Amino acid sequence: MNLSINRISKTALCALASAVMLSGCFDDNDSETIVNDYDNALITSVSLSTNTKVCSNLSSYTFTIDHLGTSDEDLIERCASLWQVDEYSQQPGIIFNADSLPVGSVADSIKVTLSYSSPYKVRFFQYDSTLTLQNVTNYADTQIIWFDDYAVTRIEVVAEDQLTNKSYFMKMNVHTQTSDTIMWKYAATDLFDMSDVIDQRVDTLGTTLCWYTMSADSSQQVRTADLTGDITAWSDAQAVTAPSAINLGTLLNWGGKIYGVGYDKQLLATTDGIAWSVASADYSFVNLLGVQLADRNRVAEHLCAIAMVDDTCRFVRSADGASWQLDSLTIGGTTTSALPARFPLWDYTRPISVEADLEGGSTRSRIYISGGMLADSTLTSSTWATDGLQWVEFTQHIVPAARRSSVVRYQLDVDDPDSFWIMQLGERADGSVTDTLYFSQNSGVTWKMLQREFYKYGDTYPIAQFGCSSAFVNPKNYRIYFIGGKNNDGEQESNIVTGQLANLAMDQLR
Repeated sequence: MNLSINRISKTALCALASAVMLSGCFDDNDSETIVNDYDNALITSVSLSTNTKVCSNLSSYTFTIDHLGTSDEDLIERCASLWQVDEYSQQPGIIFNADSLPVGSVADSIKVTLSYSSPYKVRFFQYDSTLTLQNVTNYADTQIIWFDDYAVTRIEVVAEDQLTNKSYFMKMNVHTQTSDTIMWKYAATDLFDMSDVIDQRVDTLGTTLCWYTMSADSSQQVRTADLTGDITAWSDAQAVTAPSAINLGTLLNWGGKIYGVGYDKQLLATTDGIAWSVASADYSFVNLLGVQLADRNRVAEHLCAIAMVDDTCRFVRSADGASWQLDSLTIGGTTTSALPARFPLWDYTRPISVEADLEGGSTRSRIYISGGMLADSTLTSSTWATDGLQWVEFTQHIVPAARRSSVVRYQLDVDDPDSFWIMQLGERADGSVTDTLYFSQNSGVTWKMLQREFYKYGDTYPIAQFGCSSAFVNPKNYRIYFIGGKNNDGEQESNIVTGQLANLAMDQLR
């Protein structure tokens, strides 16, 4: 909307042809029509002088001038009694720093520089939390302002006509938490009795989390919760119905279903998380290898798996999860459907599907897995990747060999999503688990110790050592969850560990 100054003097009417439109910072249509400088009470820029006692680079912080006060309507309403309302008073505005000052900054003894026309008077009025006036500073006498000592600071500009006036509330925003850190904590502990549980895994149906457990008698149950809601609110356990017990380490979500390999080697699937049926008996299935996404080289995406054919583990694929065929790929220069000896069969990380990156020169989608158990029951630390034509092994030198590790695709900046991968290690060859996290910035081609290179991200205190969890990220607030797992005594746990990069928890104002 257009908001015109309430008063236009008779002598100013002849100057209408030279009117200037000063726009608010939020909408090109939010503007105030200024007839001339005689009744101009607008502030046009705000800056701070360097003061290392407040914070480093104080002068580099920029300020937004919201002339209409739409950025914080609650503040305008709460402080409505602090300015006069008459034909000469304009709508109050708000001045604020979109990028908050660092944690611990004390916004006092700050030299403020204002730009405006040629007003008759500029004063700072400062109030306590009850909106009782505590201090008045004439800007002509001093430009040093104390902000932290007062709950509200109002700037009043009186124009040269000594009648037109405008108020601005100046907010000095300061971060309340360290921005560049991930604080790890327990979202919940001991949610369920796990004393009889011998295996567990969590997967998703949409944003519904399905927490599966298997008891010593091979019976299986499932509980559900909302990934984007209260992560600690789980339904009561329901018995899973399936043609055979499901190898929970094989679970994979695709096309609105959760797939898994039964201990009878059939491929099973469910649409509700509870009732499972046979999806395919084409082969004797071993494990699922993820989803090869559609790209310019394939008409449609397809599901990849490992199946036993003629006593040999082979790659197979399916466009619908029901009909399967052998999938010949190039490995070490040889095209074959047979798995190489160093390829894991079980307990690798949940397969991660990555779309083709045409801008980065990649025309094919990829699947990545890390760690796992080989056919001879030894563990590996390697990452394996496929583009649908070949599988390539990337050996690791830092991350140890483990089974049932979990990986989340995270980000350090919303402009570069899913580029920072974090691994919560599973169970090592000696049966131990650890609280050490690992990271990769090249899709798992190389893994490094998180705390060594990003100390503020990798400090997991006070989390106890655990492994073999299921990992997810809440898409609404970028919060990481490591759900369940086992401790160093080999006991299954029903804890939820959570962490969130503080930068991503704050409003993205730029």
